[in-house]
Amino acid sequence: MDTVLIADPDTVNAAMLASALRAERFDARVCIVEQELFDAVRPRALLLLALDVPNGDRLLQRVRAGDGRLPVIAYSARDGHRTEAFELGADDFMARPFSTREMALRIRAVLRRTQPRPGRSEFVFGDVRVDRSTRALHVGGRRIALTQVETRLLVSLTRAAGSVCDRQRLLREAWPESELDVRCVDTHVRRVREKLGDDADRIETVRGVGYRLVGLPKQAQAELPPS
Repeated sequence: MDTVLIADPDTVNAAMLASALRAERFDARVCIVEQELFDAVRPRALLLLALDVPNGDRLLQRVRAGDGRLPVIAYSARDGHRTEAFELGADDFMARPFSTREMALRIRAVLRRTQPRPGRSEFVFGDVRVDRSTRALHVGGRRIALTQVETRLLVSLTRAAGSVCDRQRLLREAWPESELDVRCVDTHVRRVREKLGDDADRIETVRGVGYRLVGLPKQAQAELPPS
């Protein structure tokens, strides 16, 4: 059974949401304090995070600064939080009020997208190794966690290695079910570059268009697992 962790200081709302999600066959748990949330993380867990509360953005940043693999759906009564949620690394966003049925469908969709896929999932270029199944980036012997979005961006750039990926394409492939501004692409590419360290210049900026990955051996590109 998939575990859904709910971080919402409105305990009445959180308890009602948890009860409704249990009826949808989720193991829904309300996390009152941050440490309780991190202690409850396990495989096939997902976080529902209220963003329109004090420190909601800081908690999302802390989650993404951890191992990066916990899927997150942020929600808020302010639709203006949508772009902020994605820029901070959320996998999806829902505006309040929402139906529990739609939330359950979004949870299942995000969990499907974030589960490891069978078959070969690694690709290597230079001193960089990316494991798509665990969303781990290995650079010079260091293991760095990638978020789902960062992994998708790297895979998209790798598939088109040597050619330009325009921002609209990267937006569609990184956030397939969301309507966002292309500036979100720039934010996340910057974060990927930071994680690449000395290999950051492998992602070239093509002004006014998008990005291009350079220096990837043809063999590595050919061995990249299918979508």
